Amino acid sequence: RAAASDHPDRITVYHPFFDLTPAALIRSLVTEQGILAPGQIGSAWRQFEQQFEA
Repeated sequence: RAAASDHPDRITVYHPFFDLTPAALIRSLVTEQGILAPGQIGSAWRQFEQQFEA
């Protein structure tokens, strides 16, 4: 948060993560593990979350 609040006013930031694409238009998701089809995203997400569980 400190980095976000300490920037000069003249800086404009674009972060495409916040682009809301309708789910019906998504055909695949490109990740470090490869290209995932929509049906694979749920299990890939669960595997990702397990990395951080104690």
